[in-house]
Amino acid sequence: MKQSIVLIILALVLPLQAWACTCGGPYEFKTKEDLKRYQFIAFVKVDSIYKSGISKVNEHDLFYQADFTILELFKGGLRNTILVNGGHSDIGTTITSCDIGISTNEKWVVFAYLDRNKNLRTGFCTFSKQYATASGEKDWQYKRGIKELSLLREIYEHEVATETIEDGIKRTYYPNGEIEIEQSFENGLPDGQKTIYYPNGQVMIAESYKQGEREGPSIWYDRRGRIKREYQYANGHPIDTCYYYSEFTGLVQHVRIFDDKGNMLQNTKYDFDGELEYVIKINGSTNEYIKTNYYPSGAIRSIAISNADNYNDIRTTEFFESGAKEKEWKYYPKDTTKVFKFWQWSAEGELSSNYILLEGGTKIDLVDSLENKR
Repeated sequence: MKQSIVLIILALVLPLQAWACTCGGPYEFKTKEDLKRYQFIAFVKVDSIYKSGISKVNEHDLFYQADFTILELFKGGLRNTILVNGGHSDIGTTITSCDIGISTNEKWVVFAYLDRNKNLRTGFCTFSKQYATASGEKDWQYKRGIKELSLLREIYEHEVATETIEDGIKRTYYPNGEIEIEQSFENGLPDGQKTIYYPNGQVMIAESYKQGEREGPSIWYDRRGRIKREYQYANGHPIDTCYYYSEFTGLVQHVRIFDDKGNMLQNTKYDFDGELEYVIKINGSTNEYIKTNYYPSGAIRSIAISNADNYNDIRTTEFFESGAKEKEWKYYPKDTTKVFKFWQWSAEGELSSNYILLEGGTKIDLVDSLENKR
């Protein structure tokens, strides 16, 4: 359950310090047991942020302070302030890659622990997530903050008032008065067009529903009005071919193919220049996850086959750009004594290395045989 944070000084530029930030898991929670590390969990609105006068735990301790109003409390007593690990440009503190950017007028789902000085803290390596920006915008793509709040309400058995929805168009609004969501209902269920807007009035998502389920096209737009995602839905599942576009170039970045139950069968990835990068195929009959990487020329660079359920490696093959094999690993996921069998060839096709790696690191060199040839 323990999470850790590793801060490494990378550079010193003017008054700013750059840090690299990594965390050890877990990366999600499902039960109260998963949350026992935290002494305070709440859905809050941030009232202000400022440089804190609270004493540091050590000389490298970096944090600022945020005052907030509790909107919904899940764990701990009533509080109205917290220390936030890292820095914030709005108050002129040191900036790091570990900053989570809690800012005034935002809404957050906060998970906080007590430090050695008994102060509540949150930061990068906690489950804390932004629920809405200061303008009211939410993350509808990944549902950051939205899914955490929903799960907390389920875990802590918080009742959420249900609203009787009349047939017709229902609208919700941003703090600035602009429409956030406009959705058609029939018999209490989403039915017909649903449109989500950016706070400036620009369309973010346009999609359709049928008896409570997504049905038909779902189009996502960036802030400039360019399409960034195109989906097709049936019975609430993505189907057929769906497209993702780069927000930087506007070029296709992913092409994903789904079956009629919403299972992804293939994912093709392109780089920023539109060149083929890799193709992932999921073979339902063999339960294999097959990833093929490509050279810029279009030649196959590597093929990696793994189990589609647990991603245990089965076989990996690397190729020269000419198409000849360069290296190959055959894995033994069900053998407790062996890790993999390895081959390596020269560009001319000569076998230069062949061995079996055992658990514990021992190598068994193999005599050249027919099975070692391509």
